[in-house]
Amino acid sequence: MVPSKRMRAPTEDSDLGTVSVEAARSELRQAHSKRQRLSGAPGTGDSIVSDDEESLDGYQYNGHEDHPNGVRHDDYDITRDAGFEDLDYEEQDDVRATQLVARHMQQFKENRPADQGIIEEVTCINFMCHTKLKVKLGPLINFIIGHNGSGKSAVLTALTLCLGVKATSTNRGGSLKSFIKEGQDQARVIVKIKNEGDNSYQPEVYGSSISVERHFNQSGTSGFKIKNSEDKIMSTKRAELEDITDFFGFQLDNPMNVLTQDMARQFLSNSTPELKYKFFIRGTQLEQLDRDYKLFADLLEATDVKLHSRARDVEVLERKKKEAERRKNLADRSKTFQNKVNHYTRMHAWAQVEEQEKHRNALARSVEACEQKVQQVTAEVETASQAYEEANRQWEVAGGALNELQEAVKPSQDQLTEEKGFFDTNKDQLLKSISDQRQIGEDLKGAKKLAANITKSIEQERQRLEGTNGGDLARKLSELEDAKVAAEQAKNRLEAHGTEIRQLELDRARADDAVEKAKPAVREARDAVRKSEDLLQQLQQNRGQQLAAYHRNMPHLLRAIQNDTRFSQKPVGPVGQHVRLLKPEWSSILETTFGGMLEAFLVVSKRDQSILSELMRKNQCESQIYIGDAQPIDVSHAQPDPAVDTIMRVIEIDNDLVRNQLIINQAIEQT
Repeated sequence: MVPSKRMRAPTEDSDLGTVSVEAARSELRQAHSKRQRLSGAPGTGDSIVSDDEESLDGYQYNGHEDHPNGVRHDDYDITRDAGFEDLDYEEQDDVRATQLVARHMQQFKENRPADQGIIEEVTCINFMCHTKLKVKLGPLINFIIGHNGSGKSAVLTALTLCLGVKATSTNRGGSLKSFIKEGQDQARVIVKIKNEGDNSYQPEVYGSSISVERHFNQSGTSGFKIKNSEDKIMSTKRAELEDITDFFGFQLDNPMNVLTQDMARQFLSNSTPELKYKFFIRGTQLEQLDRDYKLFADLLEATDVKLHSRARDVEVLERKKKEAERRKNLADRSKTFQNKVNHYTRMHAWAQVEEQEKHRNALARSVEACEQKVQQVTAEVETASQAYEEANRQWEVAGGALNELQEAVKPSQDQLTEEKGFFDTNKDQLLKSISDQRQIGEDLKGAKKLAANITKSIEQERQRLEGTNGGDLARKLSELEDAKVAAEQAKNRLEAHGTEIRQLELDRARADDAVEKAKPAVREARDAVRKSEDLLQQLQQNRGQQLAAYHRNMPHLLRAIQNDTRFSQKPVGPVGQHVRLLKPEWSSILETTFGGMLEAFLVVSKRDQSILSELMRKNQCESQIYIGDAQPIDVSHAQPDPAVDTIMRVIEIDNDLVRNQLIINQAIEQT
């Protein structure tokens, strides 16, 4: 008859129920004739438990007097199982084993807690009637007491469920979700296991304790978390939990270890002798041993069948063995021929080695000749480099001298410009005065001519008036007076202009003297500037023809580029070969600004870049490589005022690809 399911008490609540854990202490220590099984821990409240793992403390088992060969064994299991030689004396062995156990049980021994496999703590969260309950257990025997319905058996149920027992095996519910407290969505149970000593389970992984946590919810999902002593999750697999329980020997399905209320009730009240016997063989693991023995019997039977079926295979293998021995003998006889073949093979190999050594020596002589040539070319390059450095030094000295001459000429040029301006002003005033004088002279001639005409007209009119004595005499006299006044004014203006002309002539004479005095200094400065410019141009031309300013292997690289036909378009470079300085005073600034850009090369595609990089590595002349486009870039809208010098305005570039790259990288149109 299946036992009925235990109903929850009406007051299943962790706040009302009281659960206490107290350590038990034996009172049988003094007068009991049997071995003391319990020992207390005075003053600490620790639990106590029996110790089944003590040795026999030196007790020796003597073999049977009538045992074959008089063999003596100290270990009953070895005596019984070693080759199954003592099965004929099974009854005598059982009697002596019983005596051994009886003597062992009568010995007094103090109980000591084990270093591993001890349940230290059980925690229930939203489990059955408990909202949050933590039960700390002692290292030996523990008693849990409390009122009915306070959740005592819930602790045992939590322990078994957390260590992997199925929900149906607890006789408390059909599924895990039935153990979740009413009104909650999920629950957790946690069991902490002691893991110390020499026989601990993977101490390098888990440390001094192992915490097993099982969580489940109302949807039916559940899982495990196995943590180390530092509360770090080490595994979530059920197989790992089974390994731990097997290692510590937790037989949770053994009623001798875990006896639930329902199973105890059934065992005490309703069980028959047959059921009690089954309970006995299950609790003593005899049932498991019987299954193991049957399994071994099946394996032995299968092994016998396999051995019988392989008997014919032995005959076949025997024939194969004889055939192999025959072939071995043939191989031994042919060993002499093989040795000759190996000998001639080695001779052939050494002949090839000798031929390769000759070829190697020829190559070594060729390499030596090439090295001598390289040394010669290197010496020539060093000589050219020294010549270039000397020319560059002279160019810098000439540039410094030119700057000094320009600074020395600058005051004379300023004075010349000032005197020239003063001379031009006086010259303009003189020309204007001469023009006014010429105009006044013409006006004076016209006035004199007019006066003569008027005088002649007056004379004629007078004669006519005298002849006719007409009424226009007064008008003619008035016109005559006006003409006299105009003639007087013209005469005064002529005298005033004559005075101004003399002053202007004096100013022009002074300006001519100043110009004459400044001419030698200006002529000397112009000669110095012309000589410096010629020297500078000559140095620039000489420098443009030299490659010694670049890497010492630059000529080899340029020849390799010229001879290589794989380029879609020949690389342009080095960049400095396509740039000419128009204003020498900018030289130091531009060299600092451009830096390594003057040694760079320009290509138009990624493939050309890869080919050029390969040539640079071969010629040991590494430089920067830029990919660009020869289509000219229009920078007219980005240039500053024409009066401002930029890098683009003080240099001359003969290649559009170089111009575009300098605009992109150096912003020469604005700098």
